[in-house]
Amino acid sequence: MAHRIGKESQDWQGDAPFETLPHSQNPAQGVVANWNNKPSPDWESTEALYGPTHRSKFILDQLASLKQVSWSDMEKINKKSGHIELNAYFFKNLLVSKINNEEELPTTVKQAAELVNNWDMYQTNNNGDVLYDDPGLTIFRSWFNLVKAKVLGELKGTGADSNDLLYHVLTANQEELQTKYSFLGDINLNQMALESLQSAVQSLSSSNQGKPLNDWLTPIAKINFSPQGAGSVADILYMNRGTYNQIVEFSKSNTKSVNILPPGQNGNPFSPHFDDQRLLYPNWEYKPMFLDILKQNKKEN
Repeated sequence: MAHRIGKESQDWQGDAPFETLPHSQNPAQGVVANWNNKPSPDWESTEALYGPTHRSKFILDQLASLKQVSWSDMEKINKKSGHIELNAYFFKNLLVSKINNEEELPTTVKQAAELVNNWDMYQTNNNGDVLYDDPGLTIFRSWFNLVKAKVLGELKGTGADSNDLLYHVLTANQEELQTKYSFLGDINLNQMALESLQSAVQSLSSSNQGKPLNDWLTPIAKINFSPQGAGSVADILYMNRGTYNQIVEFSKSNTKSVNILPPGQNGNPFSPHFDDQRLLYPNWEYKPMFLDILKQNKKEN
């Protein structure tokens, strides 16, 4: 006897009309970009999936700086996206600006602020050790987490303490925040930014046991591959990108395509293709990709 699962009202009703779906024809900006965000402002979703600090803005900013987009540009944008510290991209300059008016800072706090300000906001590991290269990353992360906890502390546990809200608060006019009914409590953004930086420096100084600030380095994050019942492979450096990457260039004369999928395309641990893409991936290399799966098997006349 067959049993029905689910309600009839949830049955497939056919395809939605094209005009009801988000679409764009010859967009004025010349590009369409997406990084797991909702496709249009009116699409049913929450701001948590798209807001002023959503990571898609980083890609849009990279594309907006180009008059034409080349193959090498796509490789560079992918690499930049993989290494950028997105919280820093949206908040570093904001936080630094909040303490710039402080004329007299303790020496260590001033040095910490300078290291954050001089950091390029990328998570790099050029020497191949187990630590990221720049102490600015370490200091910023601690500082940012403390600022967020302090500014949005009244909202902790409500689900409303998002990065988007924090961005709106930090970019607002101070007077706009002094409403009759305050959901944030008494707030002085400059003071909160400074106190959070001082707390970050104190905590990091203790955890680094008196090391100079230039040695306050963060351990690298890694991608760990699950064995899934097959042979295991070594981990690789974590990057903020999909494990499957593909670049395609269409032209009238030729079509070029590459992709990468670590650790490999074959689940057999004895196959040479079991993990042959694992090291290509962290080195930002790709392999050729056939768009026509029959082309390689066609017999020449």
